[in-house]
Amino acid sequence: MQHSLRRTAALAGLATATLAAPAPARPTWHHCGRAPHTQCARFTVPLDYDAPRGRQIELFVARLPATDRRHRIGTLFVNFGGPGGTAADVIEGLTADQLPKPNERYDIVAMDPRGVGQSRPVIGCGTDIGRTGLDLMLFPRPATFCADALVGSARAYAAACAARNGDLLEHVSTANVARDIDLLRRRLGKRRIAYYGQSYGTYLGAIYAKLFPRNYRAMVLDAPLDPEAYARRPLDGSVAGAAGFEASLDRFLAACAADQATCRFGGADPRAAFDALVARLDRQPAPARDARPADGGDVLAAAFEALSAKAWWVPLARALAAAAAGDGTKVRALADGATGVLPDRSYPAADANFAITASEQQHAADVGAYLQAGARSRTRFPHFWFIGGYLSIVGAVWPAHDKDAFHGPFKLPRDAVPPLIVATTHDPVTPYPEAIAMRRALGKGRLLTQRGDGHTAYPGSSPCIDDTIDTYFLRDRLPAPGKTCDQAVPFSSAGG
Repeated sequence: MQHSLRRTAALAGLATATLAAPAPARPTWHHCGRAPHTQCARFTVPLDYDAPRGRQIELFVARLPATDRRHRIGTLFVNFGGPGGTAADVIEGLTADQLPKPNERYDIVAMDPRGVGQSRPVIGCGTDIGRTGLDLMLFPRPATFCADALVGSARAYAAACAARNGDLLEHVSTANVARDIDLLRRRLGKRRIAYYGQSYGTYLGAIYAKLFPRNYRAMVLDAPLDPEAYARRPLDGSVAGAAGFEASLDRFLAACAADQATCRFGGADPRAAFDALVARLDRQPAPARDARPADGGDVLAAAFEALSAKAWWVPLARALAAAAAGDGTKVRALADGATGVLPDRSYPAADANFAITASEQQHAADVGAYLQAGARSRTRFPHFWFIGGYLSIVGAVWPAHDKDAFHGPFKLPRDAVPPLIVATTHDPVTPYPEAIAMRRALGKGRLLTQRGDGHTAYPGSSPCIDDTIDTYFLRDRLPAPGKTCDQAVPFSSAGG
């Protein structure tokens, strides 16, 4: 596909367009959420920063004002990943006893990105993915999988999304979200901000640092992805993800065998029990209370969901044991969490994810490359093969592209603040080598390593990680080069 990205020479133009955008009065905050001091607001931004006085769209923001106002440091923006992930609802859901340590001295701000969550308009394709056949890409089973049918369904789905969302899909790139953050920074009257991003939020942070290198004072990138692969080689990222989840499933099953007192699934051979359960539920799904029965694909979806956090390993083991005993309720709950399905069988999170990635990544236009990669993945990754190629076919047939998407280079200027890059050694979603790639792409950054499992490290996975990040934000102190921390979440000895 063709891209009109303006590379290094265009950075000044991107920033200038943001500065040229209208900056009306600061947002009007009102109480919301569960904590007594949580506030919410809506503010408008240009749909197209090349036409800043044209059509405006609305973004939803939640804020936790600093609890120690006398010693307030500044404003900390947070993004918890995606693409298509929300952020404001996480802040709204915190109670007074769940506030993160930095909230003592930072106003914490979470913005639902354009097209997502409570922002308006919201990306929505208006289709039941199961009915259209696109669920072939969401944990499909080999016996019913047909690559030709998948391509046809992907084309129909992409056309439906384009028809329903209009020109919104041409302006949802991460670069535009970074410009939204900087516009909100201005409206809040802040010279510089701090930033914490998880997963895809690290890509947003990297782009913000590149486009606005003098507008942030501290930045933490937790569970970073390889920005160059995400932007220009998305197929590489898909294959790496399939490998990561396959390795994490191996580690979970090995830990289960080593600690049956905790796991209580599979006896002496949890691996054989897992595969037998998938095959059995493919033949006869397990009934689930007040929900659709759980089949073999749902077992894989449940594993996909739970392997992203070490704290979910025990709930996964309990769900598998219950399904083996004939009750698919817990597997169904985990599987629905993985896909984000709503009661009407729509998948708004998947809609937003497909729309954002497909509009900004440099996908090969030939679906053959993805079909070939998918076929190779079926032999390499017996459980999560669908991630390694087939899942990206929508990007190859997507009709809308954001001309302002940013594809690099990502190297930060000499005087930019070096980010703190936090990575977990056995992260299934963004494998550890991607943290090395992030630091290489930025040209600077201090790497903090957590020895353990799961996706993202902060907060709650390791007191060592928590203390190090809190100290960085509150005292402006980077950890020593090469610092490592051990994960504190129990489940056998898999965290080595």
